[in-house]
Amino acid sequence: MTVERYAVAPGVAWVDADEMGLDRTELYVARLPAGPPLLLIDAAWAIWLAMAETGTMAEIVARTAELTESAPDDIETAVADFLDGLVRQGLASVTRTAEE
Repeated sequence: MTVERYAVAPGVAWVDADEMGLDRTELYVARLPAGPPLLLIDAAWAIWLAMAETGTMAEIVARTAELTESAPDDIETAVADFLDGLVRQGLASVTRTAEE
């Protein structure tokens, strides 16, 4: 069986609004050094934070569900689609490993 783990891609920087002293559910992410910066808010913010801890799709869906107070089954497709977009943009990476 192959396990896919998502993580922030190498060369990508991000800062949560909370780290800037702002009480908002948003963050800025960019590939360095060229950017451009991308603003992620609300659900996108939650998915990024869940993915930034590194994990499988199931783990990221569970963490996102906690952050958004949603049922995992209700958000699984949206989370998967968003992560696919992050990978296509070079902001997230996927590592595939064989698990016994």
